Amino acid sequence: MPEISVNGELIDYPDVGDVNWGTDATDFAIETSAALGKLGLSSGTTVDIPGTLDVTGATTLDSTLTIGGVLIADDSTNVTTNPPITFTGDTNTGIGHSAADTLDFITNGNSRFRIEPTGQIKAVYESQVGTDYNTQLDNGYLCRAWVNFNGTGTIAIRASGNVSSLVDINTGRYSINFTNNLPDVNYAIIGTAGNTTAVLGAFLESPVLSAPTTSSVSMAVIDHPGNIIDAPYISIGIFR
Repeated sequence: MPEISVNGELIDYPDVGDVNWGTDATDFAIETSAALGKLGLSSGTTVDIPGTLDVTGATTLDSTLTIGGVLIADDSTNVTTNPPITFTGDTNTGIGHSAADTLDFITNGNSRFRIEPTGQIKAVYESQVGTDYNTQLDNGYLCRAWVNFNGTGTIAIRASGNVSSLVDINTGRYSINFTNNLPDVNYAIIGTAGNTTAVLGAFLESPVLSAPTTSSVSMAVIDHPGNIIDAPYISIGIFR
């Protein structure tokens, strides 16, 4: 008896010349109806679509949709008011694509956070009034590395980010090694140092002694009279 594939299921069907096929015809009708019913995505059913599903207009799924391949959203002509990935009843909030290689996060019809092709982040900051938010996206610069460490005795890291290790060069001088290299040597360094009796200064070493590199930077701790000394509390942040 021949077979037909309906939505991935092989179903027998009666052929010309078959006799006593009344039961087979009934089974064929039942199985075909069940297979085609899966296309309605009724609750609890699983549909295997091996090719491309192109849906025009609004489609509501009442159960979980599992994507084994790539989910491609159409570009929006107005990414802020109609983001392509959004929510029922709140269609001006979601994720959009305002330009090539750019990702926008949108609330209330405005892009609030954007990742640009270079990886640069732009975000909306609270206005001076403090009660509303403007729609201007400003550059947000991240801390590329940071460390809080004890610079006395056997130096030790208390906590850190993107810092692999420290080197105790000599009294009051330390080298900070980055886990992942920075993009260049034109970064900014912010540092503080102190002990239980005084606030000390933390300074980048002069390039004559040790120029900053993409993989590490050296710094020194100096007290108010100008002496280079060890300090128990040192915090350094690297921005680029």
